[in-house]
Amino acid sequence: MIVSLQEDNLKLLMQVGFTEAQAKIYLTLCSMGQTDAKTLAKQATIPRQAAYRTLGELQEKGIVEKIIAIPQEYRAIPIQDGLSIMIGYKAKEYANITEKAEEFLGRYEEQTLLQQTEEEYSISIIEGKDAIIKKIRNITNSSISEVWVCQTLQRWIQVNVCLSDGIEAALRRGVKYRVILAQPEGELSFPKDLKPILKHPNYQIKVADRLQVNASLHDQKYGFFSYYPSKALSETPVIVTNHPSLLIGFRDYFKNQWRDSKKLN
Repeated sequence: MIVSLQEDNLKLLMQVGFTEAQAKIYLTLCSMGQTDAKTLAKQATIPRQAAYRTLGELQEKGIVEKIIAIPQEYRAIPIQDGLSIMIGYKAKEYANITEKAEEFLGRYEEQTLLQQTEEEYSISIIEGKDAIIKKIRNITNSSISEVWVCQTLQRWIQVNVCLSDGIEAALRRGVKYRVILAQPEGELSFPKDLKPILKHPNYQIKVADRLQVNASLHDQKYGFFSYYPSKALSETPVIVTNHPSLLIGFRDYFKNQWRDSKKLN
């Protein structure tokens, strides 16, 4: 069987694990059948010392056989057997890499979980109306069960005008809103654009004589607290947190206020 040293053949053997020198020696030996190292090196265009070294490597892999003769001769095993052996080595190498990769991923995921545990509770301060609205929008878009709100009428209108689409989408997803508004000095009046929100069955509003906080709680997991409850959104930083100590305090406050507040007519 004549096997040429065409570049494509060399590339194929190198892809399954042969070095370039091993591929040249093996293909040449397959073509010649049986020969000595000097002749083989000349035909494969490889220095003689490199040919001896490469023959030793191929012998260790079981791809080349040494023939007792003077001078010493070598014979290649059939090409299909040689490829099968090298593919087997490649498969073992791949399995070993896969195992190491899985071990690495396991360590990485464990480390990530530890970091998440360490960072599980956080308290941050956001300033500027646009940044605050963006944060509320992100949390609103991911809300899945309920939102509790204590706000002044002015703040409620500011937030809902900016987030009406997101709030309506949350209501359609089944999110239930319970809102307590502080009774303003004048009459409670709502923009017409917000009427669809007010009419939705999942949106309940009550009115309290007075509120001490301006805050919201989303899915019992995330809270927004105005640093200055009575000021406009652009004039007060907002504390954002998932720390249970703060959330529990607001939860209890909200429940008491909800019980004592009047339903909006």
